[in-house]
Amino acid sequence: MYKIYINEVELILTSAADYNKHFRQQRAGNRAQMECSFQSKADFLFLIETLEKARDLQTVLVIGREVETMFENFSFHYQKVEAAGGLVRNAKEEWLLMYRLGKWDLPKGKVEKAETHLRAALREVEEETGLQPLRARSAIRFAPYRQHATLHTYRLQEQRILKYTYWFRMDYRGSDNGRPQLEEGITRLEWAAPDRLGKYLRNTYGTIRDVLLQQG
Repeated sequence: MYKIYINEVELILTSAADYNKHFRQQRAGNRAQMECSFQSKADFLFLIETLEKARDLQTVLVIGREVETMFENFSFHYQKVEAAGGLVRNAKEEWLLMYRLGKWDLPKGKVEKAETHLRAALREVEEETGLQPLRARSAIRFAPYRQHATLHTYRLQEQRILKYTYWFRMDYRGSDNGRPQLEEGITRLEWAAPDRLGKYLRNTYGTIRDVLLQQG
């Protein structure tokens, strides 16, 4: 399975077996959901154009036999961009969030040429929060999906972009509360206990919500 966010609509590409295992019961009665069996590149272009304009959908499931082929036909319409970021935990077992452009977010940024995902994640967290030193613990995986990154799309002029963001759990054991990178639109940093994430989850992006729910 794959999960991609288009215009904050959750697009899930799944086989019939995985659909029955993970979605049939929990999705029953969800009117903000659409199911279809598009397969070809042209089918996916039509779906992409529809979701880019969608206002009342939460989830779209595309069910087919060959999930990898579906993903290839979907991603054919995009240019790939890679980014990396961190979910930072302090000594109090709190997680770091930041307020950027009206939404709660996590530190992240584009991977530079010849840079590993981990190195990019550490660099971006340090730049956007001012916290160091940081210790990376583990990469975040998004089971049961066939991806090690969150996926979302956007437009850059006339080009459609599919952004892969790779995430890492990190520890910070210093006493500094950090400094938000104002030039990147970050105005606040806050530490939040895992059982007090409600206000952040209500005002964030789908990809960030997925990361926070994988805190572990």
